[in-house]
Amino acid sequence: MVRSYENDYGENWKMLMKISTLLGTWLCFVSVPSTLRDQHYSAITDESLAGWLRGKRITLTATLTPGKEKHFTFGKRPTGARIL
Repeated sequence: MVRSYENDYGENWKMLMKISTLLGTWLCFVSVPSTLRDQHYSAITDESLAGWLRGKRITLTATLTPGKEKHFTFGKRPTGARIL
């Protein structure tokens, strides 16, 4: 899921990522890194950012903090994002 949120600083894009590991599957709520937004805007496409990212496999590095549920986490300061 990719969605735009408005706040006092303007538009902010967030995504919910499904992360599969040997220990199970996690959900991570994190900001869409600027490198992915830049790739979308430089691509010749009529798709929205949400449609363009849907179903793509990506890699990134972020600081994770646990959520209230065992399988949920929040990501902060994503870097090094790229599409696989």
